[in-house]
Amino acid sequence: MRKPKACLVIMAKEPLPGRVKTRLAKEVGSTVAAWWSRHQLKKTIRNLNDPRWDIIISLSPDFFVKRSKFWPSKIKCIPQGRGDLGQKMRNIFKLFTNRPVCIIGGDIPGITRLEVSKAFKKLASRKFVVGPAEDGGFWLIGHKGKPPTKLFDGVRWSSSWAYLDTIETFEGRSFSCLSKLRDVDSLLDLEALKAKCQN
Repeated sequence: MRKPKACLVIMAKEPLPGRVKTRLAKEVGSTVAAWWSRHQLKKTIRNLNDPRWDIIISLSPDFFVKRSKFWPSKIKCIPQGRGDLGQKMRNIFKLFTNRPVCIIGGDIPGITRLEVSKAFKKLASRKFVVGPAEDGGFWLIGHKGKPPTKLFDGVRWSSSWAYLDTIETFEGRSFSCLSKLRDVDSLLDLEALKAKCQN
């Protein structure tokens, strides 16, 4: 029997004005924020497309899974469902217990196929892999097998404690870390990335 391929899940919101990057939208306007999100999502899918893993979109709001015309037809979309971010990610891990899974967001310009490849390689000898973000959160989390029952319980999301809180919920299971990257939540993040590219 053929071994199932690894699975890369991109958590995303339908990239429409008023629905995405709300913090960024307060600074640059909802239309510009939605345009940036659309552009970055397309770039992420294109850059991370690889025969070594399947790409799946975990989409919010759920009803756009069947109505959206934005996502490429070859990319499978699944609903995020109810609950906070932790519940949604835990449900993704439960859905794919038969293969290694890495979850990312669509707002990390620095992510590459090499980084994703490293993550899956680390899962060959570890239960978890985490890519820490510069703001104290994380840009990638990977797992294989059945997730711990209390995974993500009590994590202080959107805070500088999210990464450390998450590690505490691994219940002693082995994990590895990746390079630190920056996600984009604000105009300051965009300006920092622009300055980095110019250096």
